[in-house]
Amino acid sequence: FMASFQGEASQPKVIDELINRMEKGEFDLVAVGRALLADPNWIKKITQGQTADLKGFNKEALSTLI
Repeated sequence: FMASFQGEASQPKVIDELINRMEKGEFDLVAVGRALLADPNWIKKITQGQTADLKGFNKEALSTLI
């Protein structure tokens, strides 16, 4: 997250590893805050299987907080 202030961006990742780790009980909660800042339609796209249309997070997304 802090790297985004320096111009670094993140890209959508395959969710399989996350699901495997969650099923193993490695954590109880997964946050999607940056994903929602970058793409307000994230939930709709995920539920409709439109993962190829997801937008990656970048520092410009932080301007939506101001």
